[in-house]
Amino acid sequence: MDNPFDHLVKESDPKVAFNEKQLKMNELLVSIFRISVNTSNRSAAVDRVDTNGPKVSLKCVSLEDESMGPRVLSFDNLDQLLCERLMVSNINECLIDYPFDKHLVTEYSSKDCEQRVLHYLYECYQKIETMDSPLISTQQRIQLRDTVINQSSLIVCHPEFDPNHSPNAKVSELLELLEDFDDYYDHKTHLQSFIGRVFDRIEAKNASKDEDTTPTMALKPTYDALCERLTRMSLIDPILSRTLNVLNYLVLNANASKALIQLCSPPNQMVIMTNVYQNTLFGLLLSISCLPRSLNRDFEFFLNPSNYSQQENEMTEKNLGFQLNLLTNRFHSILLSLLKQRETRTQTLEWIEKCLDSFKDRARMWTNEMIMMSGRAQNSSDGFMLNLSSVLLKLCKPFCGPPVTNKLLKVDARYCRLKRSGHKPYLEAIASEPFLTPSDADQINGDNFEASFMTQCFVATHKSLHLGFRVVHERFLKLVRDLNQMQNIYHEMAAQTSDPEAIQTLRTRMDKSVTQFLALKTMLAENEFLETTLNFHISTAIWLNNLALNPNETEASKAFKPLSLPLPRDLDSQCLKSVPEFILENVSDFVAFVKHFGGKNTLSPNIDLKPLMTMIIIFMGSPDRLKNPHLRAKLAEMLESLMPSPNDNNIFSLSRNSEQLFTDHPLKSELIPTLIHVFVSIEISDGLTGETVNVAFEQKFGYRKPMYTVLKYLWSKAEHRKRMKEMADFAQNNMEAISPPLFLRFINLLMNDAIFLLDEALTYMSKLKELQIQRDGGEWAKLPAQQREQNEQNFQHTSRLATFHNIMGCNTIHTLSWITEEIKSIFCDKTLVERMASMLNYFLLHLVGPQNRALKVKDLKQFEFKPKDLVHDICRMYVNLANEDNDKRRKFCLAVGMDDRSYSADLFTLASDVLIKSGFIGLSNETQEVAKLVDKVLQFNKRREIDMEEVPDEFTDPLMSCLMTDPVILPNSGIRIDRSTIARHLLSDQTDPFTRAPLTMDLVVPDTELKQRIKAFIDEKLKAKEQTNK
Repeated sequence: MDNPFDHLVKESDPKVAFNEKQLKMNELLVSIFRISVNTSNRSAAVDRVDTNGPKVSLKCVSLEDESMGPRVLSFDNLDQLLCERLMVSNINECLIDYPFDKHLVTEYSSKDCEQRVLHYLYECYQKIETMDSPLISTQQRIQLRDTVINQSSLIVCHPEFDPNHSPNAKVSELLELLEDFDDYYDHKTHLQSFIGRVFDRIEAKNASKDEDTTPTMALKPTYDALCERLTRMSLIDPILSRTLNVLNYLVLNANASKALIQLCSPPNQMVIMTNVYQNTLFGLLLSISCLPRSLNRDFEFFLNPSNYSQQENEMTEKNLGFQLNLLTNRFHSILLSLLKQRETRTQTLEWIEKCLDSFKDRARMWTNEMIMMSGRAQNSSDGFMLNLSSVLLKLCKPFCGPPVTNKLLKVDARYCRLKRSGHKPYLEAIASEPFLTPSDADQINGDNFEASFMTQCFVATHKSLHLGFRVVHERFLKLVRDLNQMQNIYHEMAAQTSDPEAIQTLRTRMDKSVTQFLALKTMLAENEFLETTLNFHISTAIWLNNLALNPNETEASKAFKPLSLPLPRDLDSQCLKSVPEFILENVSDFVAFVKHFGGKNTLSPNIDLKPLMTMIIIFMGSPDRLKNPHLRAKLAEMLESLMPSPNDNNIFSLSRNSEQLFTDHPLKSELIPTLIHVFVSIEISDGLTGETVNVAFEQKFGYRKPMYTVLKYLWSKAEHRKRMKEMADFAQNNMEAISPPLFLRFINLLMNDAIFLLDEALTYMSKLKELQIQRDGGEWAKLPAQQREQNEQNFQHTSRLATFHNIMGCNTIHTLSWITEEIKSIFCDKTLVERMASMLNYFLLHLVGPQNRALKVKDLKQFEFKPKDLVHDICRMYVNLANEDNDKRRKFCLAVGMDDRSYSADLFTLASDVLIKSGFIGLSNETQEVAKLVDKVLQFNKRREIDMEEVPDEFTDPLMSCLMTDPVILPNSGIRIDRSTIARHLLSDQTDPFTRAPLTMDLVVPDTELKQRIKAFIDEKLKAKEQTNK
């Protein structure tokens, strides 16, 4: 009997139970998800003819269960079957071969089945995105994609649901996924959209309360894994590039970006901890450099540099610079993505600002001094801060140029004085900084102040340079000085001792210091960093110049104000009261660095240095625009850095417009007055306010050293030389003005400095001679070791002081020498002539007289002592100023001969002998002519000289003990003194010399009656002498 259920059994065959469309949909879904749910389906797939060619066999995971009856993969059961597939712990036990039509196999169809859950889901996603089939509508494609994204978000939120997940795994599968497919260009778009949709789904689920896990929590395992990796990563590690790529994927999605920046932002209570921002993922990434990231780590590069040639060390420096630039470029892209997104812009800016605030102690003087005293040249956060500065500089490029556009006008200086709770720590730190000009007002209430992104970015970049570049540069200079000192000691030891162990110990120390030097120089002088920073500072100069020329921020924001002469002297710019000093200091500090350490880097031929010169001229000579005298003096150093130089290492000298800065600049006529003003202002008190600016001794002369160089260079240019002579003529005609003319104060200071510096230098040289005799005579060898070491330290200290005073003394004398070539009359004025003559006599006597034996130490060059040059310059001044036909210059000759302390008849003879031995024969002859002229003037004067013993006390100057010719009464003390004496005193000290009360020349009262009596007395005595001589 036939079975009545036979027809039912036959219909259970899939060939009969499912129509063609269902079978094709099954095959399509199987090709995407690689899940097989029924053996018969595979048989049916084999039986059907593929018009495109033979079948392609691929591995699938079998979820076949005969007890379930006939099944096909469809939209109805996909969610359930996909969950089952994801829960398979060992797919190798479930793999089967499944034949596919060739058109269903794409380039993204791997031959094997992926074991890792997230990788598997991504592959499914990619196939959904790229498949081209008429079987699936757009809506169905979206449904498939949502199914995959939903499962992916679940796995990312709950990795423990993955049957293959290990709780001890150090790398999350999300990180593995991003890195595994990163190398394939054709995956980038799909991987980016996949990650974005996963995090969007996580955010949506969390918002609807369907999921407790937030995107931040979901990203945390990946974040931790990246932090762990970056802690050990080197600048040359090939994995670094892949790590940066991972971050690039994350920051392209708003929700992933928010999660990332939130994870990188420490809780407020942790911000006070040291380096808390440096230990975030961003911080760890920026800490990767050629410097140790912690103090207990050694340097990784430039080890044992003396074992390598200069070319090899330069190649290492170049390669590391390339890697540094690559790192900061990539991180700039990451940060820019965060800033472009509305959801993360504010938090990213806060991260930058709070990060900078956490490092504010780096800029404190005591912090840097402690580091340098410890013998280290670097801090653990140096690499981080320099990299952060490099990234921020790149962010400023669009509005800082080149070329500079009106976008720069949007940078609002008032931001630096805001008082706003949202940025309280950062802005309070900036507001506590000194400003270019002081303000009586407190911080500006910023509740209604909307700072532009450009303003925030501009200020943050300057703050990072202040905390980073400036601080490292300061220690770098200390390291260079220490290296030079070690090299000198090394050469001395090599020449004097045969102790190889001591020499090797010093060589090892030098090697370590050179390692630090090369590593720091690589960070500071990377080529793109140099040019980007220079362009940024040029833009800063343009911005500062515009602020200085406008009365307030509103006017300054409208347009760049054109330069015109004369510069406004009485413009009280409110803008400058909101500009922190560190902004201008950054500019001057960087330009000085590039001059000395720019190396072989060259500037772009189109770079325009003119704004830097404009900034110097506007601010250097004006306390009204820049209150701090130290900063004004630093601008003089910056000016020297811009000078043309035969030294090819100076990248500014290679710029085509370097010399034109000094010859063609629209404000060039202000250069000489501005430079002389800052020379004077670092010491002279303000005659109107009585406010005295105190500048430390060594600082004062250190500041003046570059000024001498620039002044001499300007003197070589006819236009600037003419300007200085005009200033001298004005001073000559206003010697007794209420406020002494600028040029008069300038040459008075030159004379003061020369007297002090050379006198101190000669004293130190004499002391060095004594110490050398003691050391070479064996006296120190008899002393205990501790005392010998102390004596050696004293010798080195005296050597440094002698060298410093010799350098500055020679510079000052040389400056006076070339000035007197064409400016003569003012030095022979009654106010100055006696001081000038006695100064020259005093030093010439010490240099060529009998006492010069006390100055003859070993190795004069080591101490920069150049007696031949000094004798040359001093004799040149005698020749420049002496003249028989000019009444004032004849008085100079008289003052030379009347100097009883230092002048003698053979002084010029001794000087001429030295000049001949030095090869200055022409000058020797001219000096002998001066000697004859002095003798002639003295002989003439003897017939008119009045014996001081015959002069009544009331006619005698109380300070100079000489006969007065133009007595005046001092208003406070009532004492009578000669006009020339008090005028000379007030050049250096504007107080009554007897009571210290404030005093200016307009306050002295001429004593006409006494003057007449003195004249009568002189006439009477001269008439008596004439009668006697007849």
